Amino acid sequence: MPRPRLEPGTWGVISITTLPGGRYQARGHFRELDGRDRRPSAIGDTPEAAEAALRARTAFLTREDAYVSDHSTVDELALWWLDRKRSLGPLAAGTLENYTTDAKHVVEHFGQLRLSELTSARCETIIRTLAKRDAPLARRVHKTLKAMLADAVRIDARKTNPLAAFAAPRLPKPEIYTLAPEQAAILSGAYREWLSKRDKPGPIPDPRVADMLDALLAVGLRIGELLAVRHCDLRLDDATPTLRLTATLTDGKKGEPVWQPHPKAARQQRTIVLPALAVTALRPYVDGSASRSPVFPNRRGGWTRPGNVRRILRNFRDEWSEPLERAGIRHGQVTAHLLRRTLATLIANEAGIYRATEQLGHASVLTTERHYVTPAPVVGEASAALIDSLFAVDPALTSGDGDQEVKDEDGAALEHG
Repeated sequence: MPRPRLEPGTWGVISITTLPGGRYQARGHFRELDGRDRRPSAIGDTPEAAEAALRARTAFLTREDAYVSDHSTVDELALWWLDRKRSLGPLAAGTLENYTTDAKHVVEHFGQLRLSELTSARCETIIRTLAKRDAPLARRVHKTLKAMLADAVRIDARKTNPLAAFAAPRLPKPEIYTLAPEQAAILSGAYREWLSKRDKPGPIPDPRVADMLDALLAVGLRIGELLAVRHCDLRLDDATPTLRLTATLTDGKKGEPVWQPHPKAARQQRTIVLPALAVTALRPYVDGSASRSPVFPNRRGGWTRPGNVRRILRNFRDEWSEPLERAGIRHGQVTAHLLRRTLATLIANEAGIYRATEQLGHASVLTTERHYVTPAPVVGEASAALIDSLFAVDPALTSGDGDQEVKDEDGAALEHG
């Protein structure tokens, strides 16, 4: 009786042989999704490595799409998952790097387990153990492996997602640090003073950073978004000055700045009305043309790397730490993003959280609340005025000048019993 054929996408027997040089060769029988039989081989330093290389190689050789099964290891799943991310369309270099790093962390802790071995209890034990050493890393591993397994469920490599049964480890809510208005107002002046008194050898730090700080504070952009602004994006001489936010700068494969034709998310493209502080900060650098060249170019006329501005700010805050601390500013917290959080807090406290969310371009007000806004130290002034207007109270009753005389309905004073 002939041997039954393998199910599409499954392995038959895998054999391991020792090669003359001491390495190992794995051979096996694999039936692709379209039904074709393959008999691939792979070499490794150990029998296990040879088998893993064999499975990883063949997992992606189906004609229509990469394929994994419940016999695949998490290592193989990670390779397939990254390949799928790339196949869905172009990814920013930074985004792909983040996916790759997260996948490496998953492989480090789960890589040699087969998908069929991923029970909820086993996954939770590994992640909770990791959380005792590094809770943020444990959360990233949980999130990434959960996403990988969701795709595995989609292609029938798993029936269920074991990580859906338990939540990621919780993290204490980080403190949201922002500047008071008077502190934010002195920051660009402090930068200029630092430049004027700095006596270190070497190139002079970019003086334009002072105006960049004012622009960041006034508009709430990310540093990459500000450096991606072109002359054609600004309308400073209109009756209502505006900035058309269309792009941001990301890091290329070699760390070079790359103009990305949308902000962090494509839906964040918007036109922003500019306050006078932003117009004053940007005007010296705008030529009024429709040029597509950067408003803040580097020395060669190209895009200025955001990392260069961040480095200059680090030098400024470290060398000028004492004056900053005297002004009540935590010098170690001085970053470009601090000004984005500061603006969000100022708008939220004065005009409401929804206005702050709109200004920053967030999709959800929860993002603004959780990561950008510090509560106002005193609240309720407007509410108190509203309540007083609705429920008029005799001022004498709130003056605290002693007992008030109580009269009966005929106007005669009543005695206190």
